[in-house]
Amino acid sequence: MAVEIIYGGHEESYGLLPGYLHMLRMCNPGSVTDLEVDENDQLKHLFIALGSCRVAYTMCMRPIIVVDGTHLKGRIKGILFVAVTKDGNEQVFPIAFGIGPIENDESWKWFFYLLNEAYGQNSETLIIFDAHITVAFYQKAAYAYRESDFDKAMASLKALNEDGGAYTKLMQVGPERWARSKCPVRRYSFLTSNIAKSFNSRLLWARRLPICSMVEAIRHIIEKWFDERQEAAKTFSVNITPEALRKLTDELERSRRYEEVAMSPSAFKVKDSNRSFKVNVQTQSYTCFEWDMNLLPCPHVVAAIRHLGDDLSKHVGDYYQSAKLREAYSYWVNSVPSHASWIVHADVASIYVLPPLWKRQSGQPKEIRYKGPTEKDSQKQKTTPGNAASTRKSTSKSRVPKTCSLCGARSHTRPNCPYLLQDE
Repeated sequence: MAVEIIYGGHEESYGLLPGYLHMLRMCNPGSVTDLEVDENDQLKHLFIALGSCRVAYTMCMRPIIVVDGTHLKGRIKGILFVAVTKDGNEQVFPIAFGIGPIENDESWKWFFYLLNEAYGQNSETLIIFDAHITVAFYQKAAYAYRESDFDKAMASLKALNEDGGAYTKLMQVGPERWARSKCPVRRYSFLTSNIAKSFNSRLLWARRLPICSMVEAIRHIIEKWFDERQEAAKTFSVNITPEALRKLTDELERSRRYEEVAMSPSAFKVKDSNRSFKVNVQTQSYTCFEWDMNLLPCPHVVAAIRHLGDDLSKHVGDYYQSAKLREAYSYWVNSVPSHASWIVHADVASIYVLPPLWKRQSGQPKEIRYKGPTEKDSQKQKTTPGNAASTRKSTSKSRVPKTCSLCGARSHTRPNCPYLLQDE
């Protein structure tokens, strides 16, 4: 009730969507939005990709898209679809988001279709989603840079002969879809969908709001990130981003434990405790493959570059350059004015969107709710014949901290309340 008082009713918010999206496009040129309703004018799908995000991703980001879906928390349910990546400083960067009634094939096809409309096709683009595989040997196989390491991990997985048949299922899916060493394009450091889940958790509060307020809250978060990161990027004192510098520093320390043997002015054999790798700095050829897949020098390459006395930052990919990060956040995400200031054409104002029908989830609703810390514990747990709870008091009181029923503080109870003592 408080949310609806502050942000308006849920049904009313759906009716404001056409006008809001119109103003969003006017204030943020280049934005792509799509509003789809069914034959009853009820919302079916909503898609938004801000113009600044489109330009920044296309010009300055690695071509990796991580997608995920999560449930809305308001009175009217649905699924929030998000697509994100990471910038050159390894920060979550939003690409697009949308809303659908349920997470199924139809909704995902719609989301990917609009994603393609907004960002186009790129032969280097890789889309990552959660496949829920947690077997340890799978992790080793997925993260391996070299095919020999991949084959070794998969052989161990096959030898498990577990009931789930993880090896068989993974091979049926195709290693090129989940293994770094088999992927036809660069995966960089992207192996999981964790960054999309992180973005979803950041939106937990927004997901409780009426739909227009929720979209505006997400836009505001993106605007805030652009502003903060733009100011931070201005302070970078080196050519590469702080996170790239941190990784290079770590690799430099690791490389000091390696032994490099010069085979030519630019070619080296680098030995660690177990293996040796060939590195040619001039031709950028190497047998460990990490440099090529991440565009960041691995410790074997760092050892060779250090031997030459060259600047490490010159061997870092463009995506990790400070100038590229400053360019990414130089584009503005603009605010949408309040409803009273909207200028909407008649054809847009005539469109009215209704909320989708929501079916109550299966299962019996709870008969006893958990009371807040300031509520009296006068209600007893409902009992039924044969219910063990019928012979004891409700345990709901123990689920919340003890609080003072007079002032609401959690540091004491009513008999010790300073206000009570003052009255006495």
